[in-house]
Amino acid sequence: MKSKFYLSFMVAVCMGLSLFAVGSNAAHELTHKYEAKNTVTPKDNEIIGVLMVLNKNEIAVANAVLKKTSNPVIIKYARMLKKEHTKNLNKTLRISKKIGAMPIESAVSKKLQRHGEDELRVLSTLQGQPLDKKFISLMVKDHSDALHLIDTKLLKYVSNPMLKEQIIATRPHIAKHLEDAKQIQMSLK
Repeated sequence: MKSKFYLSFMVAVCMGLSLFAVGSNAAHELTHKYEAKNTVTPKDNEIIGVLMVLNKNEIAVANAVLKKTSNPVIIKYARMLKKEHTKNLNKTLRISKKIGAMPIESAVSKKLQRHGEDELRVLSTLQGQPLDKKFISLMVKDHSDALHLIDTKLLKYVSNPMLKEQIIATRPHIAKHLEDAKQIQMSLK
């Protein structure tokens, strides 16, 4: 009787160990597949750099205009841009950290950074209605250009799924910013 019990016990232990081994191998394979899908390429690092520059440019321009304008429509739009681009920048930074990516400069991010600096210089020379009109015309152009960049470059070259998801989620916000800017532009004419 004892020998049957020990034999049954040993069979149960062996089966349990083999199931555990199979289960842990399957878990390891799933983890490995997820990690392989969640790798970061040099292009992903460049894309993060581009996203950071785009957001920082819009935040800087919004801040500059908020210091100088008294137009309530422009103030509302600039505050919205500042809030949403700050939120997007912070989310991009969190994703970058989570996936182990490092934003790196590229020809595109350098060009965007120079463009942002140029915009700030131009806006710093203006006051009143000329400032408001120039700001909105820049926002129409910037957001049109950002949509084009997302559609033709960023989504085309991104490989990390989390980063791609962020770009896809960002696109409708950029489109909304563009539509809002176009409506304001029409009202300023």
